[in-house]
Amino acid sequence: MYSDALLAVSGLTAVKEHLIHLGSPVYLYLFAYRGTFSWTTGLGDKKRDHGVCHIDDLLYLFPQNELLNPNKPLSNDDERMIDILTNLWYNFAKTG
Repeated sequence: MYSDALLAVSGLTAVKEHLIHLGSPVYLYLFAYRGTFSWTTGLGDKKRDHGVCHIDDLLYLFPQNELLNPNKPLSNDDERMIDILTNLWYNFAKTG
């Protein structure tokens, strides 16, 4: 998608510039989990899977299923992703 290329190119450019000018560590991750909820459901055909959208990871740190689809509960995989992301950010905050 266009937005994928736009975000990836600008993100990688920012990382390279940061490394060149500041030299301190840079951390970058790619979130590719497509769970029950995604911001893409509001961007087009709700019957098709449009993949993962920028900021979909935040749906697993700050669940907003009542906004996106109030009648659909989190799946077991969604609950597992919440645990994974919470632990990831906890460990990053703790150890850097």
